[in-house]
Amino acid sequence: MLEIVKSSSKRISYPVARRDPEYGFIVLFFSDSHGVVISTTEEDEYNIGDTSLRWVSCKNSDDWEPIEITISG
Repeated sequence: MLEIVKSSSKRISYPVARRDPEYGFIVLFFSDSHGVVISTTEEDEYNIGDTSLRWVSCKNSDDWEPIEITISG
């Protein structure tokens, strides 16, 4: 289950989740630019599990919307 909750302005402590504001997919970042796709929409080109070491920085607020998530299973 993936639950999205209100974001906060805390200092970054990895892992962190970020949502692409244009397409809506969510990436779980393990460092500034290394992450894995954990949620997708029908409108984007990524699949759950896609990873990259070269995402646009998760600190870039023009490309990412900060979100907090709770992952349980």
